[in-house]
Amino acid sequence: ATARAPPPRTRDFPPLMSASIILPLKGTKPAELSNALLSYYADVTKSRPPEAAAAAARTLDQVRERLSSIKALSDTTADAAATELLAYERQLAALARRLDNAGAALNVRFIWRDAFRPKQKVEKGDLDWERVCTLFNAAAALGYAASRAFRRGAQADAFKQLQRAAGCFAAAHDMVRPAIWGLDPRWEPASLSPDLGLEMLSALRDLMLAQAQHAFHQKAVDEGTSPSVRAKLAEQAALLFGAALRTLDSQELRDYVTEEGSLFKPADDSWLRRLRAAEARARAIAQEEAAAAAAADSSYGAQVARLRLASELMRRAAAAAPDGSPERRSLEDESSSLSQRARQAEQDNATIYQDPVPSAGALPRLEPKLFVKPIRPEDGLSSAQAAYADAFPALLPAATAAAV
Repeated sequence: ATARAPPPRTRDFPPLMSASIILPLKGTKPAELSNALLSYYADVTKSRPPEAAAAAARTLDQVRERLSSIKALSDTTADAAATELLAYERQLAALARRLDNAGAALNVRFIWRDAFRPKQKVEKGDLDWERVCTLFNAAAALGYAASRAFRRGAQADAFKQLQRAAGCFAAAHDMVRPAIWGLDPRWEPASLSPDLGLEMLSALRDLMLAQAQHAFHQKAVDEGTSPSVRAKLAEQAALLFGAALRTLDSQELRDYVTEEGSLFKPADDSWLRRLRAAEARARAIAQEEAAAAAAADSSYGAQVARLRLASELMRRAAAAAPDGSPERRSLEDESSSLSQRARQAEQDNATIYQDPVPSAGALPRLEPKLFVKPIRPEDGLSSAQAAYADAFPALLPAATAAAV
């Protein structure tokens, strides 16, 4: 009888590309929201604002000032920043529901810098603009927190944080789209900073979901899930990385996400190179898992073919990573290990099993299995965090006030 191969080895798949989910923050300039809000309150109600309203307005200013002072995230600030940014956005949402035209009558100008090109500034005069920019920074903070969770092996935390980050980008997309579409858009499409374009927001959503799917795949590895199921999970992560990469590496956005160079400093495309490497690595992992599934099913020829393919994809991932980076060295180690395993599988098949080895093109397509979805901002906060005492009951949109 033909000897049966030992059970396929299972290894960890650390998220070496976690740097690809660390995004820059959008900077902003001061905005006198409280004075404008209280003046508007007095004009509309013909009365002095009660102390509860004055205190709530001051709190909005204090929170905004505290959040705008964060210039860069760190391991000690990312979680708290994400929570406070999301709570602030919910407060703005509650206030906007009491005002016409998303609070344009307040006459407050909110100035925000582009995350990737800080020299570019956009100024708009409604609360929806403030909310969209706040959601971008909340997603950046959640992505950073997820990267930290990855580094300490907390896959479950990263899984949730990344889906919440994806939810922030999805919510921002849903707010931008109606504001720029139609014959008479509220915001001129060309007036947006590129980081808040619809394609960019969709790509960043997919990037966060790809990393979340990868975290779920690692969870399946830790729990001893079968290689055939793990291959489907890994293939879905690869598809999500690919969707993000197609947009971010397109002609329209490639130069934009590359850090500008200067006379003494070359342009830096390391963030985009990390993303290219992450996509190739995700495809390699899917093939590696499929090879393990083939071996478990005694399909040794298919195992050899998929390990060859995985080895080539991991080689491409290493070549794509930034020169001299820790990611590149780690990927080179993974590539070397996969090459050795592919050669060993080839030798075993040639001397023992003698199973026909199909070409890469003849291999069946891997079936993806999706286990992630965006978690909307309002769903990611506890009831205590989302609670906002409505201190402006006398404020109503004009149509509502006329009907009362």
